[in-house]
Amino acid sequence: MTQRHSWSYSAVKDFKGCARRYHVTKVLKLYPYKDTDATLFGKEVHKALEEYVRDGKELPANMRKFKAVGDVILSIPGQKLCEHEMALTADRKPTGFKAKDVWVRGIADVLVIDGDKAFCTDWKTGGAKYPDKDQLELMALMVFEHFPEVNIVKGALAFVMHDVLVKAVYSRENAEKLWAKWNAGADLLDKAFEVDRWNPNPTPLCGWCPHESCEHWVGRRRR
Repeated sequence: MTQRHSWSYSAVKDFKGCARRYHVTKVLKLYPYKDTDATLFGKEVHKALEEYVRDGKELPANMRKFKAVGDVILSIPGQKLCEHEMALTADRKPTGFKAKDVWVRGIADVLVIDGDKAFCTDWKTGGAKYPDKDQLELMALMVFEHFPEVNIVKGALAFVMHDVLVKAVYSRENAEKLWAKWNAGADLLDKAFEVDRWNPNPTPLCGWCPHESCEHWVGRRRR
């Protein structure tokens, strides 16, 4: 039987993007993650909005332009859960985020539980040109498992720098069909671990990959 490995939305996305890059960065950890100015700013925005929604803490001067985003969340009735960690076992039972039996995990930037409805929002500080609603889909599926009273999840990607809101709605009755897609992605990841095969996927993004010894790597300066 193939061993099950823990995963997340970003893990499956990165693996499908390029299995070799995933292997050298996430499995072998040959290239430690380094924040950029953009990622540091994203963390600052997340922290400010989290403290505004959860604690009522005033936004710093350079973050006040995002007040309207936080106010929308505050206007939604229900229990507000910020940076809410969720994790499931391989048989989709809730477990600890760092438990040994965790199969899939994810963090909702803000989750509002209101009876049989939930509202899940992910704040984005990057560009809104290519929104990926798969993240919302997986969060919704995990909400259904963690909150059995919830039947509808309304999700949103809030691109706070561009005033763009990408919405999606998920129902419990369609959950099994959606899980089939994620199970297939997790199975591919498990298979790669089993046979230890991590095929490259050459794309125009290869120049941004840290694995310069790959035969497909092309330095950005040479483009």
